[in-house]
Amino acid sequence: MTLSKNLDEKIKNFDFDYIESYLGNPVPSCLKELYSSGEVFELENIIVDEEDDDEGNDLLYICIANWEPLNEERYQRPWPGTEKYLNFAQDGSGNLFIAKPEENFEVVHFFDHETGELESLNINIPTFIGKVREWNED
Repeated sequence: MTLSKNLDEKIKNFDFDYIESYLGNPVPSCLKELYSSGEVFELENIIVDEEDDDEGNDLLYICIANWEPLNEERYQRPWPGTEKYLNFAQDGSGNLFIAKPEENFEVVHFFDHETGELESLNINIPTFIGKVREWNED
C-alpha cells in the first residue's frame, strides 16, 4: 500500500470508461488487469536498473513509487503538461510515467515535472509492467 490511505482509495477508484472517453483510446488491457487485480499495491517502491555491461550506461531505469489514480478526479487537476496523456505511474518526486493517446499508448515516456520534457523509454506498457514485476521478484 502507498504511504497515504487517501491515495490508496483514489487508486482503487479507477474508472477506465472515463479515461477512455477522455483520452479517446482504450486503456491497455494489461494496465486494466493490474488495477482490477489490486496488483498495483504489490508493485510499489521498486527500482528497475538495467545497465549496459560494456559501457556501464543505463539501458533502462525506472523508479516507481506508486501507480497513479486512473479516474475523473485525477484529470480534473492534472500536472501542467500532462492533461492529454495516460498518466499511470510516478516516481515519488513528481515525475510521471505516461503514454500518449496519439501513439495508441504504445510507448512509455518519462515526464520530468520540473522541465516538462518527455523522454521515451523505448518500451511499451506490457514491457514496463513486466520489468517492474521482474525486479519486484529480485
